[in-house]
Amino acid sequence: MKGVNNEKANIIDNKCTSTGNLCDGVALGIIPNNNDADLKVCCTNYISGGDSESPIYYSESYNGNNYYTVIGIVSSSSSDYMIGARIDSYLLKFYLGNPNL
Repeated sequence: MKGVNNEKANIIDNKCTSTGNLCDGVALGIIPNNNDADLKVCCTNYISGGDSESPIYYSESYNGNNYYTVIGIVSSSSSDYMIGARIDSYLLKFYLGNPNL
């Protein structure tokens, strides 16, 4: 994910919340540079077993209000980085148009 270094990302599940920085997983060699690279999001958040499928979100304050935008879903991790599926318009269309979910 290009241009996201030092932007904050958060993960929340039933157990805890973790805060870290978004990073370029391709440049770090964590995400293969192939057709799927733009579908992934990489963060420095700490996760543990059982955190998969937790939302990755970006928080921002504007005019005294806090806004939260889900940008991904946790899918895997390494010792220092977390990787998730990026939520984009194609994924949203799939979710909204699939009656089996």
